Amino acid sequence: MLIEQVDETRLIILLSAKDLEDLGLTFSELNWQEAKCRSLMETLLQKAFEETGFSAEGKRMLIEAAPGADGCVIVVTLIPQKETRKRYKRKEQPEVLLYEFESAEALLSAAARFSTRKDIPQEGKLVEIDGRYYLALLALNPLTRTARALLSEYARPAGRGVAATAHMLEYGRLIAQGAVFDQINTAEGA
Repeated sequence: MLIEQVDETRLIILLSAKDLEDLGLTFSELNWQEAKCRSLMETLLQKAFEETGFSAEGKRMLIEAAPGADGCVIVVTLIPQKETRKRYKRKEQPEVLLYEFESAEALLSAAARFSTRKDIPQEGKLVEIDGRYYLALLALNPLTRTARALLSEYARPAGRGVAATAHMLEYGRLIAQGAVFDQINTAEGA
């Protein structure tokens, strides 16, 4: 029998045919589900600890056995303990709603009416493309039926999502961002 520690996580045990015979086993009988084999492995690991200091106590391990020319080779590899995974809570992303205003007048009327309403998102980006105004509103909560109805009096839905907003920003001229309705009302009053 030869026991050799490869590194701190691996151990090789060479058992000759005579060693297997002395242990009352053959290679084909090695089955780690059997109590006899588990007992043999405990004995071999204890002997390895005494000879090399290799300790598998309380650790998970992978045990592989392969037939050799004169007996078998057993390789024991310690498996790292499972690390506890960090759990991340996904922050809810606001929904981006795009609205198209056909004229500056419609936009100014909407701004005057919506700047004080709590059910209509105030944060967004306003872009002008070919004389039309597009508003990307960042809605943290779904719009109420009343809010959708009020918005539809002044603008029509023109899309939703980050991709539609990126398209709008690429082809348009950014006029305002942030509290858009307040900015429009401030600019109009100036």
